[in-house]
Amino acid sequence: MISINKQKYKFATIILAIFLDLCFNMIPGTALAAGPESSPESILAPVKNPEGSRSGWVVRQKGYQWGGCVWYITDQQIKMSGSFLSMIINRKTKKITLFSLKSNRYRTYPLAECAKRVGIYRAKQHYVFGAVKAVGKTQYLGQPALELVRIGQRVTDERTRRDVEFRDDVVASSKIQFEPEINKVLESVLYSVYSHGLPFKMVRSGYIKGRERRSTQTLTLTEVYFVKARPIPDSEVALTKGLKPSRSEMDLLSSDMDADHI
Repeated sequence: MISINKQKYKFATIILAIFLDLCFNMIPGTALAAGPESSPESILAPVKNPEGSRSGWVVRQKGYQWGGCVWYITDQQIKMSGSFLSMIINRKTKKITLFSLKSNRYRTYPLAECAKRVGIYRAKQHYVFGAVKAVGKTQYLGQPALELVRIGQRVTDERTRRDVEFRDDVVASSKIQFEPEINKVLESVLYSVYSHGLPFKMVRSGYIKGRERRSTQTLTLTEVYFVKARPIPDSEVALTKGLKPSRSEMDLLSSDMDADHI
């Protein structure tokens, strides 16, 4: 018997793999070939600090769509270690490396190129969101935070009413901030709001337009349950040794879709 959690795990993995492959095949000249020219960029040299560590943040987060993850954040690098896919962003070189410990593979891209490809894919989605508005200040797990609201709408889909609006209530960190190009990639891949800081919590509600604003569905998409400022050892933000380069995004996640993971 297949458990609900494992079904959701497999579904999310397949969707992400398709999403990444689409990103690379929508732009002329970027289709991934089977020959040597499809080799990804080489692994970047690891960051080494004289003291062996860097001041930063550790954040533990759970999410409805992508499962749990741990963030290691410094002014040099951002590492998100996820349940089925992980990433490292070098904030100096502007490059992002996706890797999977299940398939034992990795792939590196320039951040700007990744953002462009992700943007093209997301533009084809059926959601349109208004500007994010700050509506207040608060504390979350002892950390200063902003309260944000974003209103969206499903444009057209035969499975969803056109008069349904979505409201995202977000609590974002006032201290943990990322660069705009990094926010763009994270928002597209992780489906949350990063423009005002790392989201501590995001709750989505659905409403029927033209009626009393009664929630038809409320879902917590992401929620942080631990956050702490401390020195981050270089080893915690380094790429795992022994990974092999992947020739495509499906190859990167291939083992996650094997039968023994169902």
